Amino acid sequence: MEKQPLTLQNILHDLRIISKQNKNRRIPGLLCTAIMFAIFAVLTLIFLPIPLLIIAFLALTTYYTVRYLRERKDYADEAQVLRAALDRANISISIEKFSHVGQEYHYEPHAIHQQEGTKAAARFFYFSSGNSWRVPLIYRFYTWSKTHHLTFEGLQNISLAGDEFFYISLQGSPDISFIYPCKLFTLTKELEQAPAEAISE
Repeated sequence: MEKQPLTLQNILHDLRIISKQNKNRRIPGLLCTAIMFAIFAVLTLIFLPIPLLIIAFLALTTYYTVRYLRERKDYADEAQVLRAALDRANISISIEKFSHVGQEYHYEPHAIHQQEGTKAAARFFYFSSGNSWRVPLIYRFYTWSKTHHLTFEGLQNISLAGDEFFYISLQGSPDISFIYPCKLFTLTKELEQAPAEAISE
């Protein structure tokens, strides 16, 4: 299969997906908790008017709402920094040798889809250097490509131990990264600097 040239525009498209996923994964479940206690307060007021219980539910609603607003402000500030970095297209490119695919369990206390105290399973591509890449929750990778778009299973199936990948990350935010198998993609001239060097528009 002919290799497809990988452009800066393609990379930024994928990095934006990761940035959005990271934000969604960290959306605090605090707002849902606050709404839940507010509903309990209203239902208690209607069906079981016990003042002490209503006050307790309202206090919990206030507590979780304040926590949510504080965290939302922190996330908004962080998102602004990430957007600026993406707009400047400050990325780092390295070539990594594939080792294996594995799964880890992460405790994400503010993920909206989790109950408190539970862990989320995340799949990773591991490389011989010790580096790893968390697989995003998207159906297809490289959707901008007409010929080389793959599902997770497809990418896993074509990846053999020792295969080389372009590992591309946003400078200053290593959790915003994407991988590209060297057997399918090649760098365009604008990206053909030494792999360890930073690329910037």
